[in-house]
Amino acid sequence: MGIPQIIIIVLLCLSLGMSLAKHGEERTDKYNFLTSLVATGIEVAILIWGGFFS
Repeated sequence: MGIPQIIIIVLLCLSLGMSLAKHGEERTDKYNFLTSLVATGIEVAILIWGGFFS
């Protein structure tokens, strides 16, 4: 695993952490950790499928 893969993993974890910290708070809509978790899972699956982590 190279530097680009590590950077992507760190950014995804930071995004999930921010969503978890603000879960349920108001914005134009509400923060939702479950939605962020699903979106991150889809993004990781596409990166794996495309060979980014190979």
